[in-house]
Amino acid sequence: MSRIAVGAVLAALAVGLNPATTSAADATDSRIDQARYFFASAAAEHDARKPLDVALSSLEKRKGTVASDPAALLATLREYDAVRSLGARHTLYLHLLCALDRNDAASCEGEDKLDAEITSRTSFIEGEILKAPQAMIADFIARTPALSAYRYQIASIERRRAHRLDESQESLLAQVTPSITGWQFPLYERTVHDIPFGTVKTAAGELDVIKQRALIMADPDRSAREQRFRKLWAGYRSERDTLAFALLQTAKAGNTLAGLRQFQNAPDAHYFDLELDPAHARGLIETVAAKGSLSQRFERIRIADAQRLHGIADPETWDIDLPPPQAPHYSASQARDVLHAALGTLGAHYRDGFDALLDPRNGRFDVMPGASQPRGRAGGGFSLGYPGTTAVLFVGAFNGTYKELSVIAHEGGHAAHRNLMNEHGVRPAYAAGPSYLFESFAEFNELLLADYLAEHARDPALKRYYLQQFLVIKGLDFLYGAEDAALEQAIYDGVREGSLHDADGLDTLTLKSDRRFSLWPERYPELKTRWASLSLAYEDPLYYVNYLYASLLALDYYHHWKKSPRAFARNYVALLENGFDAEPAALLRRFLDIDLTDDTGLVDSAVDVVEKRLAELEAR
Repeated sequence: MSRIAVGAVLAALAVGLNPATTSAADATDSRIDQARYFFASAAAEHDARKPLDVALSSLEKRKGTVASDPAALLATLREYDAVRSLGARHTLYLHLLCALDRNDAASCEGEDKLDAEITSRTSFIEGEILKAPQAMIADFIARTPALSAYRYQIASIERRRAHRLDESQESLLAQVTPSITGWQFPLYERTVHDIPFGTVKTAAGELDVIKQRALIMADPDRSAREQRFRKLWAGYRSERDTLAFALLQTAKAGNTLAGLRQFQNAPDAHYFDLELDPAHARGLIETVAAKGSLSQRFERIRIADAQRLHGIADPETWDIDLPPPQAPHYSASQARDVLHAALGTLGAHYRDGFDALLDPRNGRFDVMPGASQPRGRAGGGFSLGYPGTTAVLFVGAFNGTYKELSVIAHEGGHAAHRNLMNEHGVRPAYAAGPSYLFESFAEFNELLLADYLAEHARDPALKRYYLQQFLVIKGLDFLYGAEDAALEQAIYDGVREGSLHDADGLDTLTLKSDRRFSLWPERYPELKTRWASLSLAYEDPLYYVNYLYASLLALDYYHHWKKSPRAFARNYVALLENGFDAEPAALLRRFLDIDLTDDTGLVDSAVDVVEKRLAELEAR
């Protein structure tokens, strides 16, 4: 896009206007070209599984010989790479079909079943590597240069030695795990799907409480925003017993499986899987929780803004998200233009890759207006990609609000990262690392977006709005991540100790945890049931701790980027291209000179960025 075009967009946004009326050609409605990147249909996917089965059968013939000599080990690991690339194309496609229609049981269940089959049929590889003496494997690597590419993969297997079962038990566990842990989230999702949250009447028409949340919360009609709040929490409370059952059973199953692997509980097992010391992770959660007054301070700023900017005498929780009247609603092309400009600070290569992702001509982006969403379509967003599979982006709905623009920056960041690794030839074993590191890159995109718009907004009210969004969306995520991680950890500990049994107990635990971070739980009894809205606690248990670490890192990236934008961007993109071929701490030290083990430094850096932003808002 030309500098003139960017300037026109930003000039219009600065005074709070939408630069252009959305035309039919610019409609926020795009589809992933399934045939081009995956398969033409679910039937075609199923019919195309023969090469995967052949590859798995060939790999299984190596049982008993995996570590017999260097050539055998190298050949096994290379075949394993091929199997994972082949399998990913199938499982990712099933994930996409399930998101497009959550009622498609065959696809939704098929992903887990196929993944479990691949895991079960390849579990012997780790077992045989662990049976071999470490000195012998080290000698293999020393004598066979090609094996050095697998050094970290082998070291990661060795790290899990004390927590691995024997081969037959591992294979059996891989087969039965979907039955143990795979039913809770579908129960949660079905239950929430069937809750009649309803709609709210606004000047724009009847808006869905769930799917069009961002539009309702930006509506100037205060009663509409309150209705949305009341209906949302009344809906969750109407099914609190079923939702509590699913969550408590999730925790029970997680603790049981962790015990089989010689962990005290599921949180400790999860922290270990993230390459974190469990005691260290628990300590960091509490260290950050002690900073909870920062988010309360921000709430007071937003309360004062609601009084000053909107004339609300006694602002409620549903009033503080109300944007200024000048806040724009973005069309599809405007969203692309703004993201092009904001992410251009990371260099032309990154920017061009992100542009290509969103270009409707490439068929890599699936999005539609929230008002026209089919009932079974998933909300939220995610990216799909793996070595050998072009990265694509799915966003449940886009109605043009800033929040939804930020979702594209975040989830698109994951997709852009995946494609950078593909271009760089990253192997399957190194295409996925600890989620907090993966999330930190996407969160940094959101910080850059808010920072860019604040810097270029000439209207004072809009500038203040974007300064706030920096904190609302991700700047305070280390606190919100600690809040959710502390609550989820307490749930698992309570189940293990036998002190947590039902929805009432979850309510009590939530209030006790959340009052450290927010002013609102004491004021609104409904918020005791916030645990029921934590969908990731069901879908991807114990994931929330990732946002704590990710936010600390993203704020540190921001700190370094502010000091030296070009130098930082060059090293940062090199890190994204590299993949995860070493411990996270080593990667961050090598590329960005960041010490992941320095809790004090990371927390102080995050607090410094946040306090400066809070002080700036308080002084305006």
